[in-house]
This record gives sequence, C-alpha cells and structure tokens, in this order.
Amino acid sequence: MSTPDDRPSRQTLDRLPQRVLTFLLAVGFTPAIRATLLARGYDRTEHAHGWAMLRAVDPSLDDDAVWQPPDARGAESHSAAVRNALERLATLGRENLAVVDATLRHRAPAAHAFLFAGALADIDDAAWSLALRHFEDRLVALAAHAEGRTSPGPLPSLAQITADEAREASALIARRGVTAEARATIVALIDVAHTYGPTTPPAPPAHADPDAALVSLYAWFSEWSAIAHRAIRRRDQLVSLGLATRRAPA
Repeated sequence: MSTPDDRPSRQTLDRLPQRVLTFLLAVGFTPAIRATLLARGYDRTEHAHGWAMLRAVDPSLDDDAVWQPPDARGAESHSAAVRNALERLATLGRENLAVVDATLRHRAPAAHAFLFAGALADIDDAAWSLALRHFEDRLVALAAHAEGRTSPGPLPSLAQITADEAREASALIARRGVTAEARATIVALIDVAHTYGPTTPPAPPAHADPDAALVSLYAWFSEWSAIAHRAIRRRDQLVSLGLATRRAPA
C-alpha cells in the first residue's frame, strides 16, 4: 500500500479511473453490495464523494450512480438500459480495439502508440464506456492532426506523427470497419452508459497538480477496496467490483 510519501506508479494512476468506475457502478447497481458496505459506513454521501473525486479526474462523468432511487420501476428500467449499453460497449470495445491494434501496430507504429498510450488494456467490462470515450477523443485528435488542426484536452503527444501518417492511419481504421457511423453508435451508447442516475453529486475538489486528483482518488479507492475485500464474502460480488477475477472453467 502506498504511503503519503510514496506515490503510486504511473501505470497504477493511469488505470485507476477505470477501476474506480467499475467499483462505483457495482455499488450503485447492486443492493446486496450496498447493504454490506453500509454497515462499514459507506453511505450515499460517501458514494457521492467517490463520484466527485472521479469527476475531478474526468469531468465528463457528471451524474452519480443509482442509489436506492424512490421510483423503483423507473430505476429498474434505467438500470437495464445502462447495463445493456455497458455490455454492448464491452463487446464493441474488444472487437474494435483488437482490429485497430492489429492494423496499426506495424503499419503505423507512431499512430498506434498515440492511440493506445496509457491504460487501454485489460479493461473491466464496466469501464469500457470510459476507455472508449478516451479512444474516441484520440481518434478525433488524429483526424484533426491529419488536417493540420489541433484538438483541445489532455491527450498524448502527436509530435511524432506527420499529417500524412495521421491521414493514412485514419483511413486504415475506417477501412477496417471503425467508420464514422460505427463510432457514432459507440458515442451514443457511451451517452446512455454515462447517465448513471438522476441526482447530481457535489462539485469535485480543485487541484493545482494534475496528478493530485489521481493521488487523492487512489487513497480513497485503496481504503474502500480494502474494506470491501474484508466485508464482502461472495466472489461474484468482488468480481463485479473489479476486486477479483472470474475463475477459469475447469
């Protein structure tokens, strides 16, 4: 476990938002998990605090997950729509990223390095919405670079990619079936997946250091993931929280 003077590794911080998203979704959508953690002090206020800290890292996540909503039928329908979107995103994400990875790895290594920088590997099912939104941002930036434009936002550097290389990589990606239409479908599913609930969590805290929000989130997640490991006995619930892996079939 990290001490205050021992910052987590870059790889750990890069993967952290996906892990926290998986954890928060599982708590939000699973009453049995909520009930177990509530006995340890994880209430709706703590849940909203976790979302606020995640939003400090990624402001696009602007709603907190369902937590005992008053309209049970509406919540059930909403939860089903979100779950369906997350399942489709997991399937499309695995397929599309595998195709783009295989296509660009040797044909356009600089573009490949740009698109796959960070934590776009070993993604939990619930975190595909976040990973694919980041991937779409990079695809948009790559296309803009091909046209001599720049895209705002904290993205990996495009300095090693020429406009011609960006143009060729974008065309290859489209020819492999990751077309504008296919990407629009994914973006629409992301919009559904990111409507976790009707309530608005508190504004995220401000940080001068870009990594300070990640380090704070890491401390919060380390605490609650450790508590969940001790409090929750069912392996399937730990798997849904992203704290255990499914056993391989015998």
